[in-house]
Amino acid sequence: MTSSIGSRIKKLRKSKNISQEELANELLVSRQTISKWESDIVSPDIKDIEMISKFFEVSADYLINGKEKERIAKQNNIWIFVCLAFGVITIIGTIVLMIINKGKESPSSTINFSYEVVLLIIGLLLVLGAIIYLLKKKK
Repeated sequence: MTSSIGSRIKKLRKSKNISQEELANELLVSRQTISKWESDIVSPDIKDIEMISKFFEVSADYLINGKEKERIAKQNNIWIFVCLAFGVITIIGTIVLMIINKGKESPSSTINFSYEVVLLIIGLLLVLGAIIYLLKKKK
């Protein structure tokens, strides 16, 4: 069974956890228009398809034909895993630097410590951001 443009709009809207009213406000149309699209009573025009695709970050081809979403999802996953990997490498590298510099006493040791803390925070933010994105994506 192939899905319709209306069912794809509804699926995308629900994946973002927004109401018809919220989507209508974003697209500058009425809530009833969103309802009609999702019920396949009427189809959005070209201008609306462009706005919908930009809002949901999908191609117009996906909205119309149901194709290409997998490619976009795979690209997003690659960037998330790059962030995770970079974050983990940053955290591990920072911990190694802290261990290496632990015994050294120098006037710049507080400066080194500050850089290490900043690097550790950056690594943690990258990892946490990627984890939060993945958890939201599963819902």
